[in-house]
Amino acid sequence: MSGTGKGFFGSLLDTPAEFVGLLVGLVAAAIAVVVGAACYPFVTSVGSNEIVIEDCGGDLTVWRHPRDEGLHWDGLCRTRTYPAGSFVSFKEPAQGAGADVTLRGSLAVKLPADDDAMRALHRTYGSHAAFIDAAVRPVLLEELRAAAADPAWHEPKGNIVERKLKGALEYGIKRVSPTGAIWTSQEAKRALTEDVRRRLAARTFPPGVTVRFELGFVTER
Repeated sequence: MSGTGKGFFGSLLDTPAEFVGLLVGLVAAAIAVVVGAACYPFVTSVGSNEIVIEDCGGDLTVWRHPRDEGLHWDGLCRTRTYPAGSFVSFKEPAQGAGADVTLRGSLAVKLPADDDAMRALHRTYGSHAAFIDAAVRPVLLEELRAAAADPAWHEPKGNIVERKLKGALEYGIKRVSPTGAIWTSQEAKRALTEDVRRRLAARTFPPGVTVRFELGFVTER
């Protein structure tokens, strides 16, 4: 082997300035890791589609994406993260016109864009899950069941020609579907969807909260 036989660390000892520089760099990196680990429990991140509420003894601060995206120092304060927009899915049995069906779909929920309204929502419910379980899902299922049981949404509509065409279409579908067109036709699904939307629009949700109902699938049981 050529040279003096000194290895890597031996060569560093021959250059004290470089060795000291390397040592300082390693120490600085170690300090940064320790400080970062120590600070992590006191830092909150605001990501895409997130609203974060910081609660410092009842004093609420609202951070939301994209306005406040990134890391925020929260110290010893409590924080709670809400999705700015989310979906509540459902799978609900229904009966009507001598048929048993299962209704599947979702409700799109958007939280308030106003910080004061968001503070009020947090003070009332304390978390997104509690808000959905107390203020959204029960209302959705109540109105869905009421609409499914109400024959008004599937009554023929339009002028006499439109009603006759609709009746002929439903008669043809009833011949191949045990539940009949009252549940399975696209027209009937649209009518039920609009009826549920109308019912939900008449309900009172927390200020700034918006919802939109979508009926996905209707399957026979």
